[in-house]
Amino acid sequence: MSRGVESLRVQDIGDNHPDPVHTCNLVNCPVIIPDAYNGDQSTCWGQWIAHFDSGKINGWNEAMQLLWLQVHPVGKAQTAWEHLDQTAKSTYEDAKKALHERLEPSCKQDLYAAEFHARIHLEKESWDDLADNLHSLSDRAFPDLDDKARKQLSLSHFLSLIGKPTITLSVCQRCPITLNETVMYTLAVETHLSLTPRHKLASVNK
Repeated sequence: MSRGVESLRVQDIGDNHPDPVHTCNLVNCPVIIPDAYNGDQSTCWGQWIAHFDSGKINGWNEAMQLLWLQVHPVGKAQTAWEHLDQTAKSTYEDAKKALHERLEPSCKQDLYAAEFHARIHLEKESWDDLADNLHSLSDRAFPDLDDKARKQLSLSHFLSLIGKPTITLSVCQRCPITLNETVMYTLAVETHLSLTPRHKLASVNK
């Protein structure tokens, strides 16, 4: 992760909140320290904020979640934090909701959805990279859907982008459940088809 606990400095904490620097020691240091978040397109808000939602692994209560949330935004995300009013910063849930509305407003979901549906398999792009991109876009474009539905959308779109009916049919016949399985089957079928002619030629020459 990006920052060590000893480097943290929290300002404007308030009398009712403990300083995470002072409450952390070698015995009680966080297990998970989220990366800094700059609010750009390369980092998914939903995936990043999930680190704070899982903060109970570190033994954090909501006050501690709020403090760690405060020190990790940088760049655009830090500006968004500074522009929040004090009411929005009073609790972890309020701060998370307010940051979400600033960094991922609902109008952007339509853009992500359009990008998701327009996504193609780029030249020299690996199947793994395509799958990762579809997964990230679906998380941003369809946040109101449950995780299973988003994964199914990504899987279906991935199949539509394979481009070779023989490979698509072979992969579909294996009934993949996850996108990772779909990528694995696609690679396996591609490898099989590319090796088969060589094997036939070798058997003729024997």
